[in-house]
Amino acid sequence: MNFAIDLIFAFGLDLMLGDPEWFHHPVRFIGALINWLERITRRIFPNERVAGTITGLLTVIVSGLVVYATIRLANLADPVLGRIAGIVWLYLGLSARSLADSAHQISDDLYRGDLPAARKSLSCIVGRDTKNLNESEISRGAVESVAENTVDGILTPIFFAFIGSFMPFCAAPMMWAFKGMNTCDSMIGHKDEKYIRFGTFSARLDDVANYVPARLCYILFPIASLFLGYSPEKSFAVALRDSKNHDSPNAGIPEAATAGALEVRLGGTTYYDGLPHEKRPFGAEFLPPGKLHIRRSVHLMWAVTVLMILAIIHVGIFLA
Repeated sequence: MNFAIDLIFAFGLDLMLGDPEWFHHPVRFIGALINWLERITRRIFPNERVAGTITGLLTVIVSGLVVYATIRLANLADPVLGRIAGIVWLYLGLSARSLADSAHQISDDLYRGDLPAARKSLSCIVGRDTKNLNESEISRGAVESVAENTVDGILTPIFFAFIGSFMPFCAAPMMWAFKGMNTCDSMIGHKDEKYIRFGTFSARLDDVANYVPARLCYILFPIASLFLGYSPEKSFAVALRDSKNHDSPNAGIPEAATAGALEVRLGGTTYYDGLPHEKRPFGAEFLPPGKLHIRRSVHLMWAVTVLMILAIIHVGIFLA
């Protein structure tokens, strides 16, 4: 039950504060650690898969241990301080407000008719080429990003924190161990020539970590759609039918569920480094999204987040 209370406080902090611009978020330090480890392991180990595996493992271990150490040290000084430290780390591990702010910025740019600004704002949260996108393509990129990041930026961190909560002082460290995994996947889990072997372990580990939370989307997104007045039936049906239309074993589920909930077509042609990549569509029977669907996808993200937290609270009460 203590974890549920801590999670509510952490969510409240994220809701109010987000990620302040002046604050150097810990993920940046994880990124710096990954870059440093990559240079070291590539020099020491000629086998790229071995070097990449060691980089990924050390990143996960260090990310979790640093958080664990700070909480334990704070607890030694004062148990109240230790609990506050845990709440702060939980807050820092959530990214709902920052995701919402990024999506709202894109939406605001589009409502002002400023396509160049919208393209630039979108480029901050996606890896695709954005310089030639029209309004609908920008909207699609934003909606897809919100859907996918609802899992790896919110649901999975909460899921890992919940698992860690069964061990003393381990809720936030488990969350941050996952943040280490996810940052590794973002930075080195690519299929280009440089990382196709080096990043294999990190990419696979991230897939495994997100497996269960992604499948919770089959339940959470339709229920959230019901409360928001969207289409719960289509959210569930499209998720079941189209979730495999993605290279990732996990990302297709929230994207397909979002496509059905909002009754929009996602997927299609996407450019990376100037080259087109065809993605099979989610919700092929619907029209492409517009700028109003960006805000609706954010509403869906918030509703799914609240449902996940409520589910954690009820499970915690049941197991207490």
